[in-house]
This record gives sequence, structure tokens and C-alpha cells, in this order.
Amino acid sequence: MRCESVKRSSLIAVVIVMLAMIFTGLPAKAMAKKAEKAIASHGSYGGAQSQVKKTTTIDWDGDGKKDKTVITTYFDADSLSGFAVTVNGKTAYEKSLTGDEGYGLDYSYFKMSSSKNFLRVRGSWDNMDSSYDRILFYNKAKKKFVQAADITGLGWTGTVYRTTGKQVTIRFMDQFSLTGMIKYDMRFVFNKGKLKLKSRYAAVSPGSKYKQYDGYDDYYLKGKYKAKQTIKFYKKVKGSKVAYTINKDEVVKLKRIYVGAKKRYFCFYKGSRYGWIEGKDHYSGDLFYGTDSRLAA
Repeated sequence: MRCESVKRSSLIAVVIVMLAMIFTGLPAKAMAKKAEKAIASHGSYGGAQSQVKKTTTIDWDGDGKKDKTVITTYFDADSLSGFAVTVNGKTAYEKSLTGDEGYGLDYSYFKMSSSKNFLRVRGSWDNMDSSYDRILFYNKAKKKFVQAADITGLGWTGTVYRTTGKQVTIRFMDQFSLTGMIKYDMRFVFNKGKLKLKSRYAAVSPGSKYKQYDGYDDYYLKGKYKAKQTIKFYKKVKGSKVAYTINKDEVVKLKRIYVGAKKRYFCFYKGSRYGWIEGKDHYSGDLFYGTDSRLAA
């Protein structure tokens, strides 16, 4: 596929504010205008407890009346063991967990229309890396939540950035020593209670506006990368035919990402030529100058 550009607790609180600024390149206050609204954040964070509850009101079925909603997160000592949601006193969803989903769960709400309402449940560790990320659709006929999408692993972290009656856009952020921190939008189409990923290809932009003053800020902020060594780029994702090769100190421009189930591939342009390269994992592939200093942790 051608990689053409497209149009397109106190510590935790501090990190969330920083992420809000990184996602949009705007002040964190602007994030409040986006599609996703926080409901609750339940975590053990080293404190033994059996359960945490949050009571709120949300119009889940689109009848114009707010529904009493109680979200309960269960813990076994300081490990997650499950969560449950009741709507107007009746169980709408419950799920057992293993404790591998993170220190706690964050709950948020978004809608595509008055009759298409969603609950997002996200588990993470103290570095904000999503270890459990599910989107639940409220089926008003059954008066139950059903899983619409499992978006775990599509990015280091992400937020529902924009919705229409047919589509949901989630802005993900991820980091690789190949590229530093980056962000990209992935779109999901709604059909019969499910959110289906529209494409695994997405346009890429820098994930942070902060300068490192190491001589590479102008490169990174323009999506450009200066090679530390000779690098081969390939004609296709997972391909073996070489598209072009660059030498040390040559510069390429990052345009797109392919988000595979387990692997990531990046499309770079050199003039009018383009080629793909694999990002081995979050902390490998030290091929360009200045990328390691543009990782969060």
C-alpha cells in the first residue's frame, strides 16, 4: 500500500494532563471539548481494598431521561478481580479479571448519537500503558452492555477524539526508539452493535511538542529523521524487496504507520520514493539520531 499522506492519585493526574496536551498540541483544557468524558478512576495503587464504587447518571437508551448508573470495581488485596455496572438497579454488565489488567480501571463515556452510547473500560499500569481496553455498547432492547470492540494493544494509550453517527476516531499515542513518541488516528465503523476497525494504516505526526535542545528538534517536529547508519526500506509492509537505501546522515520523512496485531511498520519518504521498515518493539531499532530522548519512559 502506498504510504501517501491523509487529511485528517496526583501523579496520574499530572500524567493525564500532559497526555492531553500531547494528543492535541493544544492546552489540556481543550480536551474537555472532545468526544470522551471521564466517569471514574478506580485504583488500588498499593492500598488493600475490596471494592470501589461510583454512582452517576447517564442517558444510556436515548429516551431523554438520565439512568442511575453504579460502577463497582472489585479488588483482591491490591489486585484487580473484576467490575460490574448496574443501570437503574439492574445488572447491565459484569466481568471477572485476573489482575493482569493493571493497578486500576478508568471508566469513560462517549456517544455516536442519542441511541448509540458507549462505556469504555481501560486498565493501565503506573506508566499509563494500556493493558486492558474495552468499549461496551449499551443495547437498549436488552438493557445490557455488550462488547463493541477490544482496542487493547493498538497504542500505548489513546482517547476517543471524534464521533459521528457512523464512525468513531480514536487518537492513539505510542513510542518507539525508532521514531520517538508519535500519535495517529484510527477509525472504527459501527455496525450491529460492533465497532470495526476501518484500516490498520494511519497517518503519523509527532507525539510531543516539547523540545529537547539536542539539535534534532527541527527534524522531529517536522516528522523528519536523520540516519545513524545505512538503512534499507522495503516496498511493502512485511515485504522483502528493497524500495531504496539511505546512508548515514541522510534524512527521511515519516508519513504512515501500519498497526499489526503484534508488529508495527513505518513508512518513510525520501523525496518521491517511499518504503517501509519494521519497528521491532517499543525499545529497539536505534537507527535515527535523537529518538531515544523522545520517549516518555
